[in-house]
Amino acid sequence: MPNYPMQMSADTFGNLIDKVPFAVGQSRTVYGVPSDSGVVVKMVKNGFPGPNIIEWHIWHQINETTLGGTFGRCISISHCGQYLMMEHLRDVTADGPQFPTVPDWFTDRKRSAFGVDFDGNVKIRDYGTLKLGFTLEAAPRVNLPFS
Repeated sequence: MPNYPMQMSADTFGNLIDKVPFAVGQSRTVYGVPSDSGVVVKMVKNGFPGPNIIEWHIWHQINETTLGGTFGRCISISHCGQYLMMEHLRDVTADGPQFPTVPDWFTDRKRSAFGVDFDGNVKIRDYGTLKLGFTLEAAPRVNLPFS
């Protein structure tokens, strides 16, 4: 896989991707990269890049934890958040691997939210919408002085 910078311009992403979408979701369109079959690029359809920014942020919080192997790897994001490059995960077929154990704050249990990496591991590939309210409510509280 080529070495991509963590951030690239929207124009650079636009020049990398296929002209025809790989997949179309509710808030994003997914494109292949002709020069690299190991990655896909998610482009936000509407103005707000929330799902891409959330996935980017979550990945960088969990990638070095035990959860890192459960989530698709984020590779690069555009400066404005409109484009997000991730590892390419193949569709999970009906006779494919079993549903993995996931954190309770991940709520999208549709088969299409998961994919299989080149080693056969099932990973979450769509985690731009999460339900964190109860998890945050259960987090320990501390009383710290102002710094």
